[in-house]
Amino acid sequence: MLNIEGTLKQEYPKLFTYPAAFRKPTVSLLKSILKEEKINRFIAAHSKERNLAFIDAALEHLNIAYKSDHQQIQNIPSIGKVIIIANHPLGAMDAFTLIKMISSVRYDQKVKIVANAMLSQFDQISDLIIPADNFNGRLTKESMKMIDNALHNEEAV
Repeated sequence: MLNIEGTLKQEYPKLFTYPAAFRKPTVSLLKSILKEEKINRFIAAHSKERNLAFIDAALEHLNIAYKSDHQQIQNIPSIGKVIIIANHPLGAMDAFTLIKMISSVRYDQKVKIVANAMLSQFDQISDLIIPADNFNGRLTKESMKMIDNALHNEEAV
């Protein structure tokens, strides 16, 4: 489940030293902007789905589709290790779309994506996510090891 307040406590502990009159409205506003309640309802409704099945359900629920050049996408190796560099400024939906697109050409469907660490809070997709610390703009040693392990296992990253 998405826990905005918990994430803020972990990443911005100083925020919780401010008076409640400032802190509570700030946290409430972020929960509202980020649609925490709606997201958690969707997660609960799809709690049994994992990995690509969950991603398919999320993309369908939000009516998100993508177009790609068939010839270009065939440049992605269908097996073996590969690193794909892509910017996904919209976060979760870009990450989901990239995973879906890359897995469509991978026979083994072995795909991991380096994405916002908040996405690893979702049990349904945690196997696909290598967390990046978007708050500090860094990868942790653990994330670097996850990338190394994924490549060692012939996965697409």
